[in-house]
Amino acid sequence: MEEKLSAMYKEGKGKYSLVNIIAKRARALNTGSKPMVELDHPTDPTRVAIKEILEDKLKTIAKKHSTKLVDVISRGG
Repeated sequence: MEEKLSAMYKEGKGKYSLVNIIAKRARALNTGSKPMVELDHPTDPTRVAIKEILEDKLKTIAKKHSTKLVDVISRGG
């Protein structure tokens, strides 16, 4: 079962997983990855990662022993 990261964030579920995902995404943004959300003004990568989660731009793929962050480039249908 896949749970949206935005729902996890809003409901406070899996907070340790979310912190890990936010940190990984912030690192990717720091190393040149483009934000997947519109920004009103420059902001730090952590806030960008949280905004991406709240706008359902990121998803995870659960593996047996780890979670891999996957960028969602386009949201189909």
